[in-house]
Amino acid sequence: MKIFIKTIVLVSISFIGYMGTAQTPKKQKKQMEELMRKQDSVMNSPQMKEMMQKIQEMQKMQDSMNAKYATANETKSTSNKNNADDWYWQNTLASTQGKFNGWSRGVVDIVMTYKGVRLQTFKIGSIKEDGSIIFNLPSSVNTKTTFERQMGPQGLFFDIYRYCPINYTNKKTGFVTNTALLIMKDGKTLGNLTIGNSVRVTKNLTTQSGIDSGDEGYILYWAYANENCALVMDQEWSGKVYKDGTNSLDVKTNVNYDLHFKPGWNLVKTEVIGKYPLEHERGLDVSWFKNHRHTVISSLPSDAIYYFRAYDM
Repeated sequence: MKIFIKTIVLVSISFIGYMGTAQTPKKQKKQMEELMRKQDSVMNSPQMKEMMQKIQEMQKMQDSMNAKYATANETKSTSNKNNADDWYWQNTLASTQGKFNGWSRGVVDIVMTYKGVRLQTFKIGSIKEDGSIIFNLPSSVNTKTTFERQMGPQGLFFDIYRYCPINYTNKKTGFVTNTALLIMKDGKTLGNLTIGNSVRVTKNLTTQSGIDSGDEGYILYWAYANENCALVMDQEWSGKVYKDGTNSLDVKTNVNYDLHFKPGWNLVKTEVIGKYPLEHERGLDVSWFKNHRHTVISSLPSDAIYYFRAYDM
């Protein structure tokens, strides 16, 4: 709008300059006076005054919008830094000493699912009225899938970036596992349950697009094997990544599977280790392409937390 006003003046000046090259001084003065009268008449006309008023109002509106935009950006930047974990905590409860304080959903079932010919489900525990989390793992499971299918390159994590030798033992034995358990009541799914020591890691490792995201930490999950079986693999990976859309980063990572399962139930720990900070769209300085270490452990770590993520909130 300011440019438009300046343009009117510049056009007038340009026209005056043009006259100066073609007229005598007396005629120039007369025509200039005439021009100024016409310009004053135009500028003071009701139509021009109305136009100028609208232009000024629009300019004020634009200035106000620019100020609000700058303030919003500053607030957003500060908010992202102060509340970087909000996305991870949406509809999520964390346990304290094996219990959800303030639990209000009554008694619910903890259910494991896996795909066979059709979706299979079976109960492995419950959350009590007071929020206490209890596991009652069944003594046997009617497995419909194989160890190779559940834990191989196209299994749980898809974290094997390139082909490398995988050493299997008894890869065709029956096997069942899942990193996230369903919470169900009266046939309705209320949400899911994960176990670990980081809300980010337990969210990212159960979300395909988030496999390489988040902070350091671990996720735990149960696995049932019909017989002894094992998966051993060690992969080094390096290259450039462009996760923030602008800057590249040279990264080097290691994915290690050292899994040895006994018949029956086993507790698996997947650790995320290492940091390559890149600016993330939620304002997080997260770590991408970190080391993954998969092992079978004998008992639940003392710092393990249960995370309930509701679907219906």
